Amino acid sequence: MRSGLLQVLQSPQIEFARACGLRPTQVFRYALSDIRGSLMTYLVLLFAASLSGAAIVESVFSWPGVGGWSLDGVLKGDVPVIQGFVLIMGTTSLLGYVVLDALITLLDPVRAAKPWQDAVRSACAQTRQLSPKKPSAASEKS
Repeated sequence: MRSGLLQVLQSPQIEFARACGLRPTQVFRYALSDIRGSLMTYLVLLFAASLSGAAIVESVFSWPGVGGWSLDGVLKGDVPVIQGFVLIMGTTSLLGYVVLDALITLLDPVRAAKPWQDAVRSACAQTRQLSPKKPSAASEKS
């Protein structure tokens, strides 16, 4: 994360923004807009890690919750409780990544759409190569 920001801050477009006399806060905003995809991905990973640490926090502070419930299930060998906890955490992480993809698409539609456009173009090109060529009208007459 830090290295990505440092790399962006040394890029030519940021140097140009500094040379044009923009304030440092505006330059930093431009740099953040360049790394916002990786920043949001990091935040979703941090969210998933905080969910996994809920069991420890709930057991240390004696708070009731899903983490304590799952920890009791693991200690007792209660398989349905363990399965439920894994299902809940997996679904929550999956929803987090779906929301992340939607946010990246909304914030930067060009970057999000480009891989799909490339895949469609290559699939269309392959289809054109595989399809049989129709005989032309001139070749049918002869």
